[in-house]
Amino acid sequence: MNNFRQLLGFSYFLFLLTAVSVLSLFFPNTVNLPILVILPAIVFFFQAEAFERVKLGTLIVGRLLITLTALSLFPGNVLVLIVIWLLRINILEATIKDIMNRRWANAIAGVVQIITSFGFTGEWTGTYYITNESAAIFWIIAYTLWNWNFINLNFEPQVALYHVAVLAAPLIWVGITHFAQPDFPGNGPGIWLVMRGATLTFAVTTQIVFKEQIRTSLDNRVFQAISRKAGSMPVQILLSGAVVILSCISAAMIWQL
Repeated sequence: MNNFRQLLGFSYFLFLLTAVSVLSLFFPNTVNLPILVILPAIVFFFQAEAFERVKLGTLIVGRLLITLTALSLFPGNVLVLIVIWLLRINILEATIKDIMNRRWANAIAGVVQIITSFGFTGEWTGTYYITNESAAIFWIIAYTLWNWNFINLNFEPQVALYHVAVLAAPLIWVGITHFAQPDFPGNGPGIWLVMRGATLTFAVTTQIVFKEQIRTSLDNRVFQAISRKAGSMPVQILLSGAVVILSCISAAMIWQL
């Protein structure tokens, strides 16, 4: 019964994260503004702690600029550059924390992620932004591995399980647009960038507000064992090695090395 409840809780979070990010994609004002700007801002000022504010603050800036750009109050080409830099800043924040905690393998992988992200370019479509490089799929997979590993090393197993849903949500929509809607602008990996920003903003906000509920609903012994195993040095070397290789493959293809 407990396993069923945990599966139900995980499925609920996955559906909610996917739904919010997809709706914010198509409705940058009516959905993005209240749910991904105003609500996180309230949490930022009244409930978030210092480290949480750094993370949440950069995310709020990105979502606010999307609303302003959709209202033609901010240039789309500048927005895309800022969003990509905000992604790098978020990776840098986590990498610095890994360095401070002497988690060298994941820290090195984070540095490689930042360097190889300079192959990204993007464009504003009118309501959202996309990245144009299909080879970015390798970087996206690498980022997914790296980010989950960071979460697993720094937070409880329940939070690590929660972020499986957080990281899966944009990948689900990438798959849907790639296979079911081939004519969708930015289909496949192109749409991941905006989806990741939306899911992460909503995830960080809900994680701050509903910490205890996440701990309770996603407390799974099997996943706790997986989490401990993933933190071992051999697995850390494998994960970080995979991140470095995939990131470099993406960069080599984009830069035509």
